[in-house]
Amino acid sequence: PGACRVEDEYLFGSQMLVAPLMESGNSRTVYLPKGKWIDYQNGKVYDGGYQTIEAGKIPAIILVRDGSLIPHAPVAQRTDQIDWNAVEMKAYKADAAKCTGLLFKPGDEKIQTIEF
Repeated sequence: PGACRVEDEYLFGSQMLVAPLMESGNSRTVYLPKGKWIDYQNGKVYDGGYQTIEAGKIPAIILVRDGSLIPHAPVAQRTDQIDWNAVEMKAYKADAAKCTGLLFKPGDEKIQTIEF
């Protein structure tokens, strides 16, 4: 109840939740959908519902849904310089039996589903 009134956080795709720091300080209250969520910056696990979470180096709360595989590409100055053959899939797992992610690289004809 009340989750529909949360206006200052968003889902980035289906596997990541972002809650920017809108006030001064380094923490904020965040509403998390049902399930386990893993802090992208420090690996701490949170349950769904309202949680007060401290940000890391990046001044935002970034959480990943339990059981997600997130592609990580090497740093590049421009997107046309990304080495797509060096993409690493990072697993975020708390209670999930397996991790699943999606990847679509330039030149691909369809989205790849990857399980780990």
